[in-house]
Amino acid sequence: MGDQPERSPLDELDFYLSDPLARFLVHKHHWEPIKTAIASLLIYQLSVILIALSVGRFLPGASYRGFLVDYWAWVIPTLSVPVAWGYYVWSCTAPLNALKKVEQFGVLQLRSEGLEKARSILSSRLPLLTACLLSLAIAVLNFDLSYYHVTPGWWNATLATAIVSAVIPISTSFVSIMFVARILVAARVFNILLAEVNPQPLHPDRAAGFGSLGQYALRTVFPIAVGGVILAFASYWYIFVDRGLVSTGIGYMIVSILYAVLAPAMFFVPLRSAHDAMKRAKDKYVFEISQQFNEELSQASLSLTKSAEHLEKDIDKIEQIKRLHTIAQSFPTWPFDTRVFQYFLLTFASPLVTFAATTVIDFITKTILSVP
Repeated sequence: MGDQPERSPLDELDFYLSDPLARFLVHKHHWEPIKTAIASLLIYQLSVILIALSVGRFLPGASYRGFLVDYWAWVIPTLSVPVAWGYYVWSCTAPLNALKKVEQFGVLQLRSEGLEKARSILSSRLPLLTACLLSLAIAVLNFDLSYYHVTPGWWNATLATAIVSAVIPISTSFVSIMFVARILVAARVFNILLAEVNPQPLHPDRAAGFGSLGQYALRTVFPIAVGGVILAFASYWYIFVDRGLVSTGIGYMIVSILYAVLAPAMFFVPLRSAHDAMKRAKDKYVFEISQQFNEELSQASLSLTKSAEHLEKDIDKIEQIKRLHTIAQSFPTWPFDTRVFQYFLLTFASPLVTFAATTVIDFITKTILSVP
């Protein structure tokens, strides 16, 4: 028999957050994010197509909107559903994997008290309860809007189809909320476990050994950016195509503001703990150098009455300490390099670019080219 791999103290941490669905998919059946994303999209689209076929509104009609011409019914889910489910599965193990990589480099100094506190936070059922209640509230709101406040379509042909159409997205709402909750809870765990660290300024990841945390944070922004792109298309469609109500337009503006706040938060919140830990370690080292500099400077002042050779040695030592201070000041204090931050900015700006591009295209085609 081969040697069993050594278990890490981090293996005791459970980022499933008491979520039975996550345990069923990831822990029991070992579903990967891509497999989950594809399966979720197929199940969702098959469900809504069956609803449209059951009420005879798959094709467009004169008095209602059929499924085939209801672009939001299959364009938005094609983007949102697989991303939500894929990242939901990914977030079950990603925080632990990021921490393990930091531990492997000898950067993380674990303490039993910190691990115990982290386990206590991860065992809370509050995120699960919150996700369930919010998902139910979204389903009720979706039913109210789709059945009473929109034009006739395949989704609200009967009371039963309206209810089913509102219930189907509950699962996607649930996994989306649990994804955000898991990222926020992971940030609290990072804050506890990164209390004592040993940064490696010259580490190949150019982030003092914390590069895996930067990569992890970058990936958390992508699903939020996808939601932002969908929001940009929806805002454009509502403002320039449907010419909708001002109140709904204000709603889109509020959601856009939330995106502008949430997307950077999803990137920086998980990294704040690492930043604080790296900065503490750097400041401590710089302070030690400063103390040594003061001692050598005092010693050099006493050498003024001694030989020139003795004084030269003291001054040379002071110069070396100053060089060491300059090197210490260049140590990184954020767990990502320039490339990762550039990727974040591009991802964050993608919805803004989408809205600007569609608006410019609309202006050119309708105003300049006079295309109806």
